[in-house]
Amino acid sequence: MKIYQHKLTFQTLLTALLGVAVLLGTGCRREQRLYPFRWEAVDPLTDSLTLAIDRGLYLREDPDSLSILLSRLEKHTDKKEKLRGRTDFLRATLMLRMDSIEGAVSRYTKLLESVDSSSNPYLYNRLLFQTDSDDVSPASYNATSARLEYFRKINDPFMSGAAYIELANLLTKVKDNEGALQAYHEADSLLKASGFHELAIPIGKNVAEVLMIRGDSIEGITLLKDLLKNRYIISRPELHYNILNDYVTESRDTLGAREMIKILDSEGLPLESDCRLATFLSEVEYDRGNYREALRLARAGYHQAIEDEEDDVRAVSMHRLSEAFNALGRNDSAYHYLSREIAFVDSMNMAQQPMEIRAKETERFIQEKKMEKELKQEKKLLWVTVCVFIVFCCVMIAAGVVVWRIHALRLAKAKTRLEMEKSHRRLMATQILVEEKDALLNTLSRDLRDLEEKGEISAGTKGHIAAPIKTHIVQTSGRNSFLDTFSELHPDFVERLKAHSPELTDTDIRLAKYIAVGLDNKQIASTLGIRPESVKQARWRLRSKLHLSSGASLEDYLANFVE
Repeated sequence: MKIYQHKLTFQTLLTALLGVAVLLGTGCRREQRLYPFRWEAVDPLTDSLTLAIDRGLYLREDPDSLSILLSRLEKHTDKKEKLRGRTDFLRATLMLRMDSIEGAVSRYTKLLESVDSSSNPYLYNRLLFQTDSDDVSPASYNATSARLEYFRKINDPFMSGAAYIELANLLTKVKDNEGALQAYHEADSLLKASGFHELAIPIGKNVAEVLMIRGDSIEGITLLKDLLKNRYIISRPELHYNILNDYVTESRDTLGAREMIKILDSEGLPLESDCRLATFLSEVEYDRGNYREALRLARAGYHQAIEDEEDDVRAVSMHRLSEAFNALGRNDSAYHYLSREIAFVDSMNMAQQPMEIRAKETERFIQEKKMEKELKQEKKLLWVTVCVFIVFCCVMIAAGVVVWRIHALRLAKAKTRLEMEKSHRRLMATQILVEEKDALLNTLSRDLRDLEEKGEISAGTKGHIAAPIKTHIVQTSGRNSFLDTFSELHPDFVERLKAHSPELTDTDIRLAKYIAVGLDNKQIASTLGIRPESVKQARWRLRSKLHLSSGASLEDYLANFVE
């Protein structure tokens, strides 16, 4: 009783430690977004145990440890009816890993009958993946493609990789070599992305097989040779032996055959237990002239091929038997096996005809699907091209409108600038006329005064002539004409300037108008009838009221208000 209690305590502790490790590992994987197996989230313990079991099943971890974890999960989810399907699926998969095939198939079948594909699509697709046959048919291709699409849609990297392998195997059978290679490469990258680097390594064996089917025998053999150096493959005798078998069959390397014999010896199996190896060695011994040993190996390979149902090896072994008997002078036996070989190959070809027909039909179906997909992509590309062209045309039209608008604005601005320059020339001309008139009148006034002093005219005549001249000199009609013309050309000048500096007086405004059109100090002084020094003082006061810095141009500043 105490021993049982200690054992139970040990199992409980082991389960707890595994649970903690899985929780920590799951947290890290979630951060890296490499979470395989997209089961519906329930609670931390259920999720971590499910992940640990699922990963362990594919990584072929210790079945007893996985059974403990599964029992823990079943106990934890015992009262949750919706999780019963999950635990049953994991139990069936564990049974399959433990070679309890009939029990696993029975559980899978019952689950398929009870699981609703709409309410539990992940479990349903996992069940289909485990139970679907590897038959070559359009229906099988559609089912495989549908599963692949589902696993990709929910972003399950591991199951997507496994579905790609399933698809690649089917494409290999219909001799779509390029499609198969692409699918194997996709599977390799997805398995590595989900953390199953070791499971991605054996994909190389499938790739080598496709390469050799395609005719690239040297490349395929080289790949197999490289795989045989991999530590993971060497550590797994069954996998190592299978790859060795393919390598020896294709390369005819006797050193590889000896390595196979060593593995058989380590497993306690006789050489004749492998029909392919025995048949290959029969050919080697025949080439060496050891006809009796060749006959013994060929006979062993023949009987083992019948037991293993390896029809292709059975046909080859009959050919080796015929050659060995012929070399030993036993012509009757040689003819007997040769005729049996011919009859067997014919029957095998006839039996393979329906499979070849299905493969051809499936190949044609796959090609039609590819053509449909390519047609859809071409239509999509056409629509995208049309949309891009329309957008391009709209952009070009919009750009043209913008360019036209910018050009129009530039023309309008240039026209405004020309009008302003014309206005300024009019103002300058007006001012020049005023100045010339004042200069002329002043000259006439001085000439009259000189004539009076010389006695050439009388004082009365001089006064009669000087009176109108003096009147024109003192009146401000020319000045007012300039200011009126300025106000007509720039009606908002005063308003804008006062909005910026409300403290400006009328005298300041008048001075600003003269400066804005480009009159210098001498012209302004002549117009206002004051000294140029007074104009300089007035400009300084105007700058202060406008709050201009010492380096700023008063002319440029005021020119902004007349644009």
